Amino acid sequence: MSKRLKNFLLLLGLIALSFLTLRVVIGSTGEFSFDKFTQMIRGIKPLWIVLAFVCAYGYIYFEGLGLRFSCKFLGHPISHGQSMIYSATDFYFSAITPTAAGGQPAALIIMMTRGVPAAVAAMALLENIIMYTASLVIIGVLCFIINPAFFLSFDVFSRICIIVGLAGVGAMFLTLESD
Repeated sequence: MSKRLKNFLLLLGLIALSFLTLRVVIGSTGEFSFDKFTQMIRGIKPLWIVLAFVCAYGYIYFEGLGLRFSCKFLGHPISHGQSMIYSATDFYFSAITPTAAGGQPAALIIMMTRGVPAAVAAMALLENIIMYTASLVIIGVLCFIINPAFFLSFDVFSRICIIVGLAGVGAMFLTLESD
C-alpha cells in the first residue's frame, strides 16, 4: 500500500472517529440534540471558528515544539512531524476523555511505539504538564492583577477557597526552595 493511500485511509478513519465521537456525545446527553447542535453551529460567526482552529493548531504546534526540545535535551531527538503527532494525540485524547486523563497516556504509548524510550517520553510529557500548569498559574495571577474586581465578583466561599489554594501553592513553593 502506498504512503499516500495509507495517509488518505488514516484521514478517513480520523473523520469517521470524529463523527462517531460527536454522535456518542450527543446521544449520551438527554438535553442535547443534533438539531440543537446544528442550530448552534449556524449561529457562530465564521471568524470565531477560524480563530478557534488557529488557536487549536497553535496549541498543538507549541506543545509539539516543547516535546521536541524536551526529547532532544533528554538525548533522544525527534522530528518536527513526530512532535506534532504526539501533541495532536495528547490534544485529541484529552478532549474526549473524562477529566482530560487520556491525553498523556495515549501520547506516551504512541511515543514508545515510535521508538522513544519510555523514560524519555515520560519525562518529556511530565515536563509538558508542569509547563502547562505553570502557564495557567501565571495567566491566573495576571488576570487578578489586571482586573482585581473579577476576584471580588466571586461569592465569599469561592474567594476563601482561592486564597487557601494560593496559600497552599505558595507554601509548597517555599518548601521546594528551602530544600
